[in-house]
Amino acid sequence: MTYSQFVLAFETQEELEKILNAIYLFQDFESIEETSNSVLVAVEDSFSADLAQHFSEMHLAFTLEKLKTQNWNQIFESQIQPIEIIPGEWTIRASFHPKSNSKNELIVDPKMSFGTGSHSTTKMMIESMMDLDFHEKTVLDFGSGTGILAFIARKLGAQSVVGLDNEPFAYENSIENRALNQLSKVDFHLTQTQTDIHKVLHQMSFDILLANITRNTLMHHVPLLKQYLKPQSIVMLSGFLDTDIAAMHTFMTDFGAQRISEKIDQGWACLTYKSF
Repeated sequence: MTYSQFVLAFETQEELEKILNAIYLFQDFESIEETSNSVLVAVEDSFSADLAQHFSEMHLAFTLEKLKTQNWNQIFESQIQPIEIIPGEWTIRASFHPKSNSKNELIVDPKMSFGTGSHSTTKMMIESMMDLDFHEKTVLDFGSGTGILAFIARKLGAQSVVGLDNEPFAYENSIENRALNQLSKVDFHLTQTQTDIHKVLHQMSFDILLANITRNTLMHHVPLLKQYLKPQSIVMLSGFLDTDIAAMHTFMTDFGAQRISEKIDQGWACLTYKSF
């Protein structure tokens, strides 16, 4: 078989999200790789014309180049490396990696979902989580992706964790990763509308909200999620650029939230608040 590679450039998290959504809607690709400013998508030549039309209909600019035949499983596995969050204490690895010597180990096979610990936003969320007390806390992970933040919250002592995502592939991936880590009291739900969210969270309340998603999505959903947070709960947010910090801070303080920490890494930001 012969293959082609699509290169789609992005400058903002919103543009990246649009590209990824378009790719996942198509699904007939061999591999996907995210760089600092572009997404590379390899596809069989028999699908390249359809994918080109798909991207055009989604108003996405791309360049196209021919690829040599490659072992795509090997490429996928080579792109994902174990991540040592705290040396000797916390490691995140995929199921095809050898077992680590860390005291705490998470197994995450990302497939098409976001969240392996390598991206700056996930990394900062995890680092910030290490500074919080999760013991016997109830946690909501909004935009749970692979489930990585939900799993860490549970391992840090959370009483229970609920994860919500609007993408079927992410929901399925989180269920698979939960089985790999043999964790209980971590429940994932597919929620594609506000009605879905209300049905799942009805009569629930949370001590901690984790949300690693885009700025616009955060601003749209925080007012909805606020009603499910306990007084003086903790809200940890990422998925937006450092240039968005002022807008996010104004938005959160308008709700009466008090910022307790801020992290910036490679142009991305993570903010933690004591809420409402």
